[in-house]
Amino acid sequence: MMALLAFALACAGFAALALAMDRHHRQVWQRPAPGRRGVLLRVAGAAALGASLAACIVHSGWAVGAVLWLGLLSATVPAVALVLTYRPQLFALVATGSGPPEPTHRERS
Repeated sequence: MMALLAFALACAGFAALALAMDRHHRQVWQRPAPGRRGVLLRVAGAAALGASLAACIVHSGWAVGAVLWLGLLSATVPAVALVLTYRPQLFALVATGSGPPEPTHRERS
């Protein structure tokens, strides 16, 4: 159970770090990340990755926990990259509980 928590925290951490980048933030919310939000996303991402490491260490001890964490990171990065590539709206859905704002279109008469 603790390994699943570590995986979820690593996913959240990498997602936050990805969304701190203007390109990915624009991909999800159609606008670049404001300055303060980018900093907060970076801090939250680093904290989530640190908590993921702590969960692995609590689960398996220092020696095995660090190796478990590195393996977990190598499984988490492709998962986050694939979601960001093929379904970036899932990040908005998970983060806010609703999808990204719908683009406004003028109706043709």
